[in-house]
Amino acid sequence: MKKSIYIRNIIVWCLAAVCFGTLTRCAEEFDSPEPVTGTTLAEVAAADTTLQIFTAAIAKTGIGISLGNINSGQHTVFAPTDSAFRAYFQPIIGGGPGDVAIVNYVNNLSSSTNPTLAAFTTRLQYHVISSAKPSEDIMNSQVFTTINTARLSLSKVGSIVYVNGNAGANGAKVRVADLDGANGVIHTVNKFLTAISTASALTTTLGVTVSYGATVTISVGPTAGSNYDLFANALKKTNVALLVRPNVPAGNLPDYTFFAPDDAAMVTYLGVLSGGTVTDEPSALTYINGITDPNLTTLTNVVKYHIATGRLLSTDLTVDQNVNTLYTGKTFGVDALSPSVVLAGNVGGTATVTTGNVLTNAGVVHRLNSVLKPE
Repeated sequence: MKKSIYIRNIIVWCLAAVCFGTLTRCAEEFDSPEPVTGTTLAEVAAADTTLQIFTAAIAKTGIGISLGNINSGQHTVFAPTDSAFRAYFQPIIGGGPGDVAIVNYVNNLSSSTNPTLAAFTTRLQYHVISSAKPSEDIMNSQVFTTINTARLSLSKVGSIVYVNGNAGANGAKVRVADLDGANGVIHTVNKFLTAISTASALTTTLGVTVSYGATVTISVGPTAGSNYDLFANALKKTNVALLVRPNVPAGNLPDYTFFAPDDAAMVTYLGVLSGGTVTDEPSALTYINGITDPNLTTLTNVVKYHIATGRLLSTDLTVDQNVNTLYTGKTFGVDALSPSVVLAGNVGGTATVTTGNVLTNAGVVHRLNSVLKPE
């Protein structure tokens, strides 16, 4: 009996020794992570003499809480310079207020000011994404969701970074890149960007609405956007509208790029397709509404040929690039970028982008002065 107890104790001691040794080795192999140290993005901005209004803005809106927390995760900030904020605030305040006056104005924003604090906060949130993107990691056709849940596009031409193609109120050019902080990076930009509505669908730009109810309906507004009446009605007639505006919440809509021929271009194209019966916009609309096969299939393929998956801003295009389209297996080429973007169809002929980079939260529209023709 004593012998068995003795043996059992030896076994217990051996197991304890093994476990202790294992725990000791584990403790040696898995060191505690080093604490994050360094300068926060809020501190980087405060130290920059061109970002004093921005520093006041992030403090007033509360965005600075995250940017000033070294453990808040990584961020990329497209920070409007003081000159960008001056351009925004001067028409509001009047005259030519200096930076100190604008900082004071920002500090006093409220629910009754112009802009309201809520609107200003939403707009400023459009300048921040929750991941670190130094300029060396930025490539063309990159799309990110900002902290106000709207999408933002990044492009790179040479070493210059563009936000939303530097187009209109939604776009900007990076002035100084890669102001590094422990919790991310700041790129200064030349504009205070207008935030995109998260509900803005690409089809809406052309006046096309798709309603998914018991019966699916496609409707086209009386003006169909700006000079896109015929292309909009072609989207409806061919049911391509259902492809580019699927039955998902607005915030989940996929991105597409429309290279949309204007009404004059569509009249010229449909004049040939109809054998000469189309001579103006009214006759073109009548023809579209009554078109049947085989011309309906031809029109469907032409509409798909003018749509690309994803976002392609002018800053994402390169000369000799082949653009994949929704017409399966068909591409068109990029012939030139300057002074205008010129595209070439499969069977010859070119189209010029007359208005580019009309942005929505689900893609972009470029207006063409001619219809591209696939093989």
